[in-house]
Amino acid sequence: MPKEFLLVHGACHGAWCWEEVVGRLRARGHRVAALDLPGHGQRASEVRRASIASYAAAVADALAAEGMSRAIVATRARRRGRDGWATCRGAIRASRGRSPC
Repeated sequence: MPKEFLLVHGACHGAWCWEEVVGRLRARGHRVAALDLPGHGQRASEVRRASIASYAAAVADALAAEGMSRAIVATRARRRGRDGWATCRGAIRASRGRSPC
Protein backbone atom coordinates (compact mmCIF):
# COMPACT_ATOMS: atom_id res chain seq x y z
CA MET A 1 0.00 0.00 0.00
CA PRO A 2 1.47 3.38 -0.98
CA LYS A 3 2.36 5.79 1.80
CA GLU A 4 2.51 9.58 1.91
CA PHE A 5 5.79 11.28 2.84
CA LEU A 6 6.49 14.94 3.51
CA LEU A 7 10.24 15.56 3.68
CA VAL A 8 11.51 18.56 5.65
CA HIS A 9 15.10 19.79 5.41
CA GLY A 10 17.30 21.01 8.25
CA ALA A 11 19.34 24.17 8.74
CA CYS A 12 21.25 25.55 5.75
CA HIS A 13 19.44 23.18 3.38
CA GLY A 14 16.39 23.15 1.17
CA ALA A 15 14.08 20.69 -0.54
CA TRP A 16 16.98 19.93 -2.90
CA CYS A 17 18.66 17.80 -0.22
CA TRP A 18 15.88 15.22 -0.61
CA GLU A 19 16.08 14.78 -4.41
CA GLU A 20 17.52 11.26 -4.32
CA VAL A 21 15.14 10.07 -1.61
CA VAL A 22 12.14 11.57 -3.44
CA GLY A 23 13.08 9.65 -6.58
CA ARG A 24 13.52 6.38 -4.73
CA LEU A 25 10.26 6.68 -2.81
CA ARG A 26 8.30 7.63 -5.94
CA ALA A 27 9.83 4.68 -7.79
CA ARG A 28 8.28 2.49 -5.09
CA GLY A 29 4.87 4.04 -5.72
CA HIS A 30 4.68 6.39 -2.74
CA ARG A 31 3.33 9.96 -2.75
CA VAL A 32 6.19 12.27 -1.81
CA ALA A 33 6.66 16.00 -1.34
CA ALA A 34 9.66 17.96 -0.11
CA LEU A 35 9.30 21.58 0.88
CA ASP A 36 11.46 24.65 1.38
CA LEU A 37 10.92 26.27 4.76
CA PRO A 38 10.78 30.09 4.98
CA GLY A 39 14.30 31.51 4.62
CA HIS A 40 15.66 28.43 2.81
CA GLY A 41 15.99 27.14 -0.75
CA GLN A 42 13.45 28.70 -3.13
CA ARG A 43 12.07 30.68 -0.17
CA ALA A 44 15.41 32.23 0.84
CA SER A 45 13.98 35.73 0.39
CA GLU A 46 11.60 35.03 3.28
CA VAL A 47 14.45 34.89 5.80
CA ARG A 48 12.80 37.51 8.03
CA ARG A 49 9.78 35.23 8.38
CA ALA A 50 11.87 32.27 9.56
CA SER A 51 10.60 31.06 12.93
CA ILE A 52 9.29 27.90 14.52
CA ALA A 53 5.75 29.20 13.96
CA SER A 54 6.35 29.92 10.26
CA TYR A 55 7.99 26.50 9.83
CA ALA A 56 4.98 24.79 11.40
CA ALA A 57 2.67 26.79 9.14
CA ALA A 58 4.77 25.84 6.09
CA VAL A 59 4.49 22.14 6.96
CA ALA A 60 0.72 22.43 7.49
CA ASP A 61 0.35 24.37 4.22
CA ALA A 62 2.40 21.79 2.30
CA LEU A 63 0.30 18.92 3.66
CA ALA A 64 -2.89 20.74 2.62
CA ALA A 65 -1.54 21.71 -0.81
CA GLU A 66 -0.49 18.12 -1.51
CA GLY A 67 -3.77 16.73 -0.20
CA MET A 68 -1.93 14.60 2.34
CA SER A 69 -3.83 13.57 5.43
CA ARG A 70 -1.79 10.59 6.68
CA ALA A 71 1.73 11.62 5.75
CA ILE A 72 4.88 10.45 7.46
CA VAL A 73 6.82 13.65 8.10
CA ALA A 74 10.58 13.05 8.03
CA THR A 75 13.34 15.53 8.75
CA ARG A 76 16.97 15.72 7.81
CA ALA A 77 17.99 17.70 10.85
CA ARG A 78 20.37 16.85 13.66
CA ARG A 79 18.96 17.53 17.09
CA ARG A 80 20.04 16.16 20.43
CA GLY A 81 22.13 13.51 18.74
CA ARG A 82 19.31 12.25 16.53
CA ASP A 83 20.02 12.08 12.84
CA GLY A 84 17.22 12.95 10.43
CA TRP A 85 18.50 10.32 8.01
CA ALA A 86 17.81 7.76 10.72
CA THR A 87 14.26 9.14 10.92
CA CYS A 88 13.92 8.77 7.16
CA ARG A 89 15.31 5.23 7.16
CA GLY A 90 13.01 4.22 9.99
CA ALA A 91 9.95 5.62 8.26
CA ILE A 92 10.77 3.87 5.01
CA ARG A 93 11.59 0.58 6.72
CA ALA A 94 8.22 0.74 8.46
CA SER A 95 6.45 1.21 5.15
CA ARG A 96 8.33 -1.17 2.86
CA GLY A 97 10.91 -3.13 4.80
CA ARG A 98 13.98 -1.56 3.11
CA SER A 99 15.53 1.87 3.21
CA PRO A 100 16.53 3.79 0.08
CA CYS A 101 18.24 6.44 2.20
